[in-house]
Amino acid sequence: SDLLPFAFDFTQPHMWFPRTRRMKRHIVLHTGPPNSGKTYDAVQHLAKSPSGLYLAPLRLLAWENQQAMVAAGVPTSLFTGQEKISFPGAMHTSSTIELADVSSIYDVCIIDECQMIGDDSRGNAWTRAFLGVQAKTIHVIEDGTVSMLIKQLCILTGDSLETVQHERLSPLKVDDEPLHSIINVQPGDCVVAFSRKQLYMIKQLIEESTGLKCALVYGGLPPETRKKQAELFNDPSSPYKVLVASDAIGMGLNFSIRRVIFSTLRKFDGTKERTLRPSEIRQIGGRAGRYSTAFEAIGKVSAINEEDLQIVQRGLDPAYTLPSTKKAVLGIELDVLENLLQTVRRGMDSNSKGNDLMVRKVLQEGGSALLHEDNLPVMIHILRKFAETHNLFQLASFREFQEIADHIRNIPLPLSVKYNFCLVPVQSSRPSHPTMKYLRQFASMLSNDQQPKLKNNMTFQMATTSMELDGLEGMHAVLDMYVWLGEKFGYDVFPSTRNAHEWRVACANAISKSLQYITHQQFQSNPTPPSKDGHQQNRKRHNNNKYILAMKRDEHMRDHLLGTKKFNKRNRQQQVQHEHHQSLNAQKNTQHLKNQWLVDPYVPSLQNDFYHTDEQYHHKHHLYKPRKHPNHNRKRNKY
Repeated sequence: SDLLPFAFDFTQPHMWFPRTRRMKRHIVLHTGPPNSGKTYDAVQHLAKSPSGLYLAPLRLLAWENQQAMVAAGVPTSLFTGQEKISFPGAMHTSSTIELADVSSIYDVCIIDECQMIGDDSRGNAWTRAFLGVQAKTIHVIEDGTVSMLIKQLCILTGDSLETVQHERLSPLKVDDEPLHSIINVQPGDCVVAFSRKQLYMIKQLIEESTGLKCALVYGGLPPETRKKQAELFNDPSSPYKVLVASDAIGMGLNFSIRRVIFSTLRKFDGTKERTLRPSEIRQIGGRAGRYSTAFEAIGKVSAINEEDLQIVQRGLDPAYTLPSTKKAVLGIELDVLENLLQTVRRGMDSNSKGNDLMVRKVLQEGGSALLHEDNLPVMIHILRKFAETHNLFQLASFREFQEIADHIRNIPLPLSVKYNFCLVPVQSSRPSHPTMKYLRQFASMLSNDQQPKLKNNMTFQMATTSMELDGLEGMHAVLDMYVWLGEKFGYDVFPSTRNAHEWRVACANAISKSLQYITHQQFQSNPTPPSKDGHQQNRKRHNNNKYILAMKRDEHMRDHLLGTKKFNKRNRQQQVQHEHHQSLNAQKNTQHLKNQWLVDPYVPSLQNDFYHTDEQYHHKHHLYKPRKHPNHNRKRNKY
């Protein structure tokens, strides 16, 4: 029990890498806005070095850099969660940040998009790379929000620091007037939205009103499909002249964009709907007028209405200083969890009476569940509860990690296997998502000493409806997850990995062909068909209300995009709130109403009947007025 407090000691994470601390590293900090040549300058140093490592935030960026290095005559290997391509004799490697190699020694390393070091879900990968990579020179690329944090981390690690300030290569200008209507888009424009339904609505409105064909890019699409859509948009001879995209364009592939148009500034970030931060506005808007493209002379940024345009102008104002990131995010390695589990068990076994204060605290937080099973959710909860960190670091929330761990908690697997399953990159951690269903199925098969296999000869047809497109995207996510597991555990454990590589490409091709045929109308929900059963009748009426509410929201959004109706954020919130209250009133049942009204006992029971408002129920069944409390009109003593 005396060793238990040390299991929660995270005050010196830089000492987790003793071999790196014995090196004398030189940090070159490249800071500046998007399209300022930060990455280009760093890659030039990387190509000239005897050995090097490039760490990318996305698979597409890692692949793009590897292709550029090979084209320049520098053999470069590619390592991502789904791809392992080794060149014979290659001394350079391009990989995703999560697979950063901290055991080998390099001459030059590039850590791209290092402002993500403070991200709650993925920032631990950047922290691990910065603290652990063994390179003589490390080029850190960021947007100016983590400059002070990097300087403080260099003091902590003892590394020397050099700062290189970059300026934007082409000017960026915000339009003086909003677009007013989506039909005013021009070739080379990129319209940004933050939901798939809105993206398809914008695509359909533009193609129907202007005749311009639209390429489509959003995060749910496979990387191969996004790359093909980018090629269609960037090709001057292609008929696809407009890009409709989500914030997925903020980092990754390069686009030849003349003007970025924000259709809305509201975004759902996984927990709540919020307005874009100034850093996000700069990251997305900065994609316009990229250097070495057809629109490098000047980049433009605009919005649909005046209110959003004012927010964009404030976000892109050079005088506005972005808020700095104060802390780097720490993750939890497998050896840390194993040490915590052993220490907790020894502490509770040696002090079974619970006299030790720390043991009692751990037991109060559910630590007794660790005596007989490797309960990952409980371990993460206890660790976040009692961990002590340095003032430059904070522990990640591990939200998706915990959700996956809870999903497979009852499956008997070793701790190391469960830990690796929780690291699987999934599009959604909802239990109903196909990836979560198949993830649990694969884990169950491994626990029963079975090999998770996929069926043979999988074929993929082009989707013509939104439901079929959902199926294709879900299947691609499952294949992507299977390939990741096969590369992690080995082809002998997941024997269908080689076939899954081929099927994943075929599925991505089917999705690419399907995008031009899916319209916004196909995303509308159909109400439940009638049924004689009372419960089904209520559900039908409830679904109809949801359907009507969705239709009204679509109508408001369409009016907003076309400029046919005065529309702003406040009006939209009031309308949606009013419609939401109407929908809630429609779901009140008779039993709830009987508690508020004096009902004639001879009125037949309508237990399964809903009414839109209390007044409709009152007038139809001739109910009396609501009973008031005897002291309703009595003045209360303010004391």
